Amino acid sequence: MDQVLAAGNVTGSLFCIPILLKDNYDTSDMNTTGGNLALAGSQPSVDAPAVTALRNAGAIILGKANLHELALEGISVSSLGGQTINAYDRAQYLRIVSSAAGPRAD
Repeated sequence: MDQVLAAGNVTGSLFCIPILLKDNYDTSDMNTTGGNLALAGSQPSVDAPAVTALRNAGAIILGKANLHELALEGISVSSLGGQTINAYDRAQYLRIVSSAAGPRAD
């Protein structure tokens, strides 16, 4: 990143934008588990097309976010990551409709 900035090659509509992916997007540099304990060591060899597009646009993939196991339900509980909770008020986790929208703070 420093070399790109020093060369003046600041391009891409998402240049330097930090991104967290749901854990069902394949990434070649991170495990992809779908929130499933049985897939805890699963390491894809290539990025998913959406991840490739994000990287090509200059986004920085920081890591993976929890999701309901294998993205099958909407209550955001997985055998690997547990219950998705509200980062601002841990008591509000039951009010979350879906982790896709992000844990809300009222």
